[in-house]
Amino acid sequence: MSSLNSDKAKRPKMIEVVDLDVEGIAERITKLRVDNELSRYKLAKLLNVTISAIGTWERCEFVPSTYAIARYAKFFGVTADYILFGACSNGNT
Repeated sequence: MSSLNSDKAKRPKMIEVVDLDVEGIAERITKLRVDNELSRYKLAKLLNVTISAIGTWERCEFVPSTYAIARYAKFFGVTADYILFGACSNGNT
């Protein structure tokens, strides 16, 4: 019985699962592109992704991968938190 209790103590705590606002992500990545006066074609070339990938992200058909979000954030000088949740690193929106 004691080994069972010690196994429980070693288990990592569960983290809270966050529901993503896919429409919000699409709006933010579209806004970043449009505000910087970039076409989908130009942005695709700059980020080394396909035009159709950008289109599917902006139309809420797919959520960008972690890698794509990181590249997008770095390119536009924002945080991944902003793209995912609309929040800046200091908690402001």
